[in-house]
Amino acid sequence: MKEEANPEIHMEILRHQSAVFWDSMPRRREIEHQLNGYIYLDKAVRYRCKIERMINRENLLNRDEEHQYVPSFRRQCLFGQWENGDPHRPSETWIKILQIKRLKPPLQVTSLLRYNGQPLRAVVGGVAYIQDPLP
Repeated sequence: MKEEANPEIHMEILRHQSAVFWDSMPRRREIEHQLNGYIYLDKAVRYRCKIERMINRENLLNRDEEHQYVPSFRRQCLFGQWENGDPHRPSETWIKILQIKRLKPPLQVTSLLRYNGQPLRAVVGGVAYIQDPLP
C-alpha cells in the first residue's frame, strides 16, 4: 500500500503533530466545521477520523500556516509539481484530520445510511456522505 493511502502512516504522523492533511482528487464542497469521517479499506470501514475541515486547493495554497500539516509524500499533490520541477496533477480537495482511530470490529458498508436515510450500497469515487453510525 502506498504511503498516501495508508491510515497507519497518518496515525504515526498524528503522534508527532496536531493534524495531517489527506487529499482527494475531485473537487468537493468545502466544510468549515468538525465532523467525523470514515476510511474504507479492504472491503470494510476500518477507521474513524475526526476532521477539522475540508478545503479546496486554492484556499489551502493561500494558508501558508497550514502547509506544515501536508506530509512530504503529498506535497506534489498540493503544489502541482515534483521536487525536480516535473508537473503533477494537483488534488482539488484537502481534508484536515485531527485524529484517526482503528475500528474494532470494522463496519460493513451495507450497515451505513446515506444522509437521506437510504442504505449505502457502495462508495463511489472514494467519498460518501453518511449519517454518523457511532456516538
